[in-house]
Amino acid sequence: MAALVSRHRHPIWQLAAAAFVVVAGLGPPSQAAADEDRFAQALGEYERCHWPQAYAALGALADEGHPQAARLALQMARHGSRLYGMHFALAAERQARWLALAATEMAQFALR
Repeated sequence: MAALVSRHRHPIWQLAAAAFVVVAGLGPPSQAAADEDRFAQALGEYERCHWPQAYAALGALADEGHPQAARLALQMARHGSRLYGMHFALAAERQARWLALAATEMAQFALR
């Protein structure tokens, strides 16, 4: 019995237990789930007309590879003065990255 108890304290058993927790969905949330939570928060800012906060949050997500955030941030930058009553700065390099990212989302949407 002592061997059994000591065997479960071995690092390989601890690693196996940790892997089980993650595979079973009992571990920390995935990065995708965390990104979707952040996207929902950004949309909340947008819906409350907190334009600067929404743009900053969407831009950060777009910079991390979130295609929907990229599309909305591009819309805000493109139509800022007319729709939101303010200008949203967007560097050309950042715009090019967001456009490429948004295009992948639109292509996936078209294929559905």
